[in-house]
Amino acid sequence: MFEEIITSKELKFNDLEKKVYRFVCFIGCLIIKLILESYDRKIMQRRDKEKYRHKGLRETSVNTIMGEIKYKRAMYEIREEGINKKVYLLDEKLKINAEGKVSSNLVEKVIETVPVTDSYRKAEEVIDTITNTSISHEKIRKIVLNIGDKITNKEKEEIKLYEKN
Repeated sequence: MFEEIITSKELKFNDLEKKVYRFVCFIGCLIIKLILESYDRKIMQRRDKEKYRHKGLRETSVNTIMGEIKYKRAMYEIREEGINKKVYLLDEKLKINAEGKVSSNLVEKVIETVPVTDSYRKAEEVIDTITNTSISHEKIRKIVLNIGDKITNKEKEEIKLYEKN
């Protein structure tokens, strides 16, 4: 990769900076993937085997500010109140948000970006520029609506608590 950059005819600092940034983000995503899969194997070995029945590995992904990270994690079956439930112990241990498959750091960037842009499409362009990930304007809209719903629900709870003293 480095030879390709150096031997190109016109080398501009901005292009160099962007290529190195993408490369470093790619390496960061690989490191996180390795850490997640290694930690999942430790959890698998230490779990209560009577309670959690291993049902194989499932691939998933999460969008981060460095890019999309695809990794495999173990799925377990647990019997609660006569019902079989499927759980991912890795998600529970690390508090990985299953809905949306977006890291909290990326959600923060979205929430910071949307108010200063005129539209979700412009927010999409800005996010694509400042991070190494691509997230659609519709996904950005869903994130904003989800956060708005959470804020509304929290305010309603606080009002109820205030009324109860």
